[in-house]
Amino acid sequence: MAPGLRRGDARGELAPMRLLPGAVIASVTFSPGCALADSAIDRAVKPYFVGGGWLAALVFLGIGFVLLSRAMRYRRAAAAAMQWPVADGVVLATDIVKRISKSDDEFDSYVPRVRYAYTVDGVRREGDVIRIGLGDLGYVREQQARDHLARYPVGASIAVRYDPQQPQAAVLEIGQLGATRYLLAGGLLGAVGVGAVVFAIWSATLPVQ
Repeated sequence: MAPGLRRGDARGELAPMRLLPGAVIASVTFSPGCALADSAIDRAVKPYFVGGGWLAALVFLGIGFVLLSRAMRYRRAAAAAMQWPVADGVVLATDIVKRISKSDDEFDSYVPRVRYAYTVDGVRREGDVIRIGLGDLGYVREQQARDHLARYPVGASIAVRYDPQQPQAAVLEIGQLGATRYLLAGGLLGAVGVGAVVFAIWSATLPVQ
């Protein structure tokens, strides 16, 4: 892990975890053993139970799939980047982007940005990815982002890893951030989605009264 970047510092690492309390509540709500105590259901209410179960299944499975896909994409990209060739580069500019939280239960985040140039097969290219996932996460404290940028002063010579198949894709640091959290959150939400499917099917089989 790069200097200036400590486990748990990245604000985005916590983002998927904000979904977990709701997922736990939903898993209890859609549990057949807890949803209804009676063995029959009112005829007018039954469609809402069945439809609600399928809707919840669609939402939770959809979000879970997106998070799992992102986690796998990060891991595949990070593994591939370790094998990429290295080109000489130079730092053109650095900056910190502040992202304002959209709700009270979130934190503002500070994303370090580095613009750099490198040459592959005689063609000059530019990139801005420091490490896979870092641009989506950022830091909780601005000083952490500044500490990270201190490694890349403007005008400094740097080593740039680039994709030989797509030379325009490049990174400065190997590894990735966020995959573990996305896997955990995606797996739990997917499980809740499966529970919602079971609830919907179970509700459909209940006799009406």
